[in-house]
Amino acid sequence: MLQVKDRHFLKKKVLIELKEKLINLYPMKDNEIFPKSSKIEMVKTEKDLIIYFINDEAMLIQDRDLLFPTLNAVLDKKFKLFEASVDKGAIKFVANGADVMIPGIVNVDESIEKGNIIAVVDDEFKKTLAIGLALMSANEIKKNKNGKAIKSIHHIGDKIWNTIKNLKS
Repeated sequence: MLQVKDRHFLKKKVLIELKEKLINLYPMKDNEIFPKSSKIEMVKTEKDLIIYFINDEAMLIQDRDLLFPTLNAVLDKKFKLFEASVDKGAIKFVANGADVMIPGIVNVDESIEKGNIIAVVDDEFKKTLAIGLALMSANEIKKNKNGKAIKSIHHIGDKIWNTIKNLKS
């Protein structure tokens, strides 16, 4: 679990900047993620990781330059990300935070580009196992037979997950 260094509600100027950044990264209307009269709280942790709570729900994480949805937000269908499906053999490893290797990938959204934030899902039930950073495009993943395709950045039971769980209780 990560230690909390600072916790406060966002000022209007910062909120506007966050909305703009989010809309540029993910296809959505700002009122889908920030309903009118939402309370947006920022929780800064020991490793300068920021967790954004919207109406008391952990929705976004900022880790240096990366801004991505929490696993809970994706599981609750608050965010729609490109997906990469993994086979049964990879599920246990991905769920425990392993990066995704090409041989374990069954299917990928055609639109995935290197640097995209994506959901890693199990092929059978389409349940999100992790949030990852694409290290290569969908075309490169299909073309290559080996190598690391997705860097895991958030999964069930990781420090971020446990910090959010602790902050909610």
